[in-house]
Amino acid sequence: MKHIDLKTLALFSLDIASFIEKEKGIFIFLCDNYASAKGLFDNLSFFSSKKIFFCEEIIPVSILYDLRHADSAALVTTPLSFFSKVPESDSLLKSFIHIKKGLNFSRDKLIETLIEYGYERTNIIENENEFAVRGEIIDINNADSPYPVRIDFFDETVEDLRYFDLNTQLSIKSIDTFTVFPVKSNYYPKTLNISE
Repeated sequence: MKHIDLKTLALFSLDIASFIEKEKGIFIFLCDNYASAKGLFDNLSFFSSKKIFFCEEIIPVSILYDLRHADSAALVTTPLSFFSKVPESDSLLKSFIHIKKGLNFSRDKLIETLIEYGYERTNIIENENEFAVRGEIIDINNADSPYPVRIDFFDETVEDLRYFDLNTQLSIKSIDTFTVFPVKSNYYPKTLNISE
């Protein structure tokens, strides 16, 4: 295998970024190892205004969801992630909860679905893929979210959604929407390779 130096990788990334800026579609880049994939991702993120995703292991459902809904984006992968199994498109589209501020939504149904999706119910969230319930408030710590999310219900209405700091429990910022995906590894009945 030939080693690509940083200057060559930067020039290659600039060429690729220029190409994907002009074209529409989903572009998948398979790199031979983590270091080259991370380098390509970093450079493409710098040179391109398109949405660029990086995955070194199993491709998260949230990335698949974003790719499915994007007009144009790029995914940089390693062989491990490229050949990992992913849910088929129909299963993926039926397996998420999109929560919006002001939406009428059953708090109890959300709790039931979180358990079904593989989230662990705890008194206070400390780890990824956990949720906690305190009265009309549900906290969710999802690995795909930059911060845990606090959902505040008033009866059957989502009154407030906000990111919060896991350590201090203080709000970071208010958000309008949040999407919850299954985290249970065997949730999907049929899986395919991403190239399928």
